[in-house]
Amino acid sequence: MRVPPSFRQFSRVTAATMLTIATACGGGGTDTPTTPTPPAQTPAFSLALSANAPTVQQSGSGAFTVTITRSGGFTGAVDLTVEGAPALITPTLAPSTIPSGSTTSIITLAVSLNQPAGTYPMTIRARANGLSDQTATLSLAVVTRTPSITLTRSGTSALTTFAGGLAINATIIVNRIEYLGDVAFSVTSQLPAGLTATFAPANTTGNSAVVTFSAAGSTTPGAYNITLQGSGTGITAATLTLTFTVTPSASVSVGVSRNPVSIPQNGSGVTSVVLTRTNFTGAVTLSTSGAPAGVTIQFDNNPIGTNGTTMTFIVGPSTVPASYPITLTASAPGVASANVVVTLVVTATGTGGNTTLRFCGSAADIPIW
Repeated sequence: MRVPPSFRQFSRVTAATMLTIATACGGGGTDTPTTPTPPAQTPAFSLALSANAPTVQQSGSGAFTVTITRSGGFTGAVDLTVEGAPALITPTLAPSTIPSGSTTSIITLAVSLNQPAGTYPMTIRARANGLSDQTATLSLAVVTRTPSITLTRSGTSALTTFAGGLAINATIIVNRIEYLGDVAFSVTSQLPAGLTATFAPANTTGNSAVVTFSAAGSTTPGAYNITLQGSGTGITAATLTLTFTVTPSASVSVGVSRNPVSIPQNGSGVTSVVLTRTNFTGAVTLSTSGAPAGVTIQFDNNPIGTNGTTMTFIVGPSTVPASYPITLTASAPGVASANVVVTLVVTATGTGGNTTLRFCGSAADIPIW
């Protein structure tokens, strides 16, 4: 049978359409799409330095950072070493092993004073289990120390005096680095009126000098920061600041509890010495003058750190009966001496006089006539 052309045309279109539908619905094939597999990672790490060419003076030190960068899934610890350091250059790693989770270490290079100036190559090596070592080259330049000085004070005791008191000395030490020249001293801060600072010597090629502070009686009390300077040709001036304290003016006065004191020949008697202190707590020394022949004067304590003591007169049998003015002087470092005149009356034996009773535990002197 003969098929009409129009039918054949319809059949071809229908077949093509069915094939398209079948393909869209998953028919016509058995292949399933797959996700590509990524390439395998290679564990690794790299090494970097914060300074590849540091400069350090003789007798100095320099520090820089080592940084580890991990990759490819590597998380392990990394050990560090320094190779090629000369005997007089000491490297220190902190830490020497960079643990998992950390990435840096500090390398310090300490250079001996005797290490010659020059350039010294060294290798920083990093190791990790199962991985290739990583290295970085370090070129350390050692240079001669720059000439310089510093000033320090010998001793730590407080520098203090009262207005009008004793001068106070302090020893200044000159610490020299590659400098042997003359050092001149000066005061660069403003001193209060009445306070002076002088150096002995004012210039030195040695290693020390003494500065003397003096406070006149008119100096305003207070604590003063005083800056001292040492300078020399070709070097940076060095300074040192000291605190000097001025307290109010100090004084002592002296008196006695009984005056005059009457004692017969070959007898003894006492009176109490009374000190009055103003802004002064130091030891006070007592002395006498004007005692006649045959009279001895003694103190229970001398020097004294309190406000009084007992003064005893011992009269010999040959002392001529009379009235004697005896000067009692109280002196102490840095304060004006004070004195009082005590009249000693020596009476003839058998002609009376005062009899003195001293009671234990009492400071009183009780004369009985």
